[in-house]
Amino acid sequence: MKALAPLLAETLLIVVAVSLGAVFFIFFNSFTKTTVQNIPPSACVGALDIVSAKGSNTTLTITLKNNEPYYNLTGISLVVGYSNITKNKNYKNILEKLNANAEYTYILNTNDTEKPLSVEAAASSCPEFHYKLNIR
Repeated sequence: MKALAPLLAETLLIVVAVSLGAVFFIFFNSFTKTTVQNIPPSACVGALDIVSAKGSNTTLTITLKNNEPYYNLTGISLVVGYSNITKNKNYKNILEKLNANAEYTYILNTNDTEKPLSVEAAASSCPEFHYKLNIR
């Protein structure tokens, strides 16, 4: 009987430790799933749209839309293109999050009197998809 008590205590300790580990794993696993949103590539197709881009003097007004009904797009960046490609400008993370089915208008000061030829938008949550609009 004396040899059985330490064995039983050790077994009980192992069961409690494994149970606590499982509880922590489930909690933190569900937490990371809600904070980091993995967007399937099929949802990225056509998700980000440049609705309009209008320029006047040194200001460019760009309206972006997230056409995806279920996923938020994150890390929105722009590239403004000019006839002289050395003047092209990157604007990283102009918008942290564009909610599902939402529109956002961004007013950009280009500091350049030359009218841009194009605007390209991308979301870090859909890195392989870029959307381009030529400005007339």
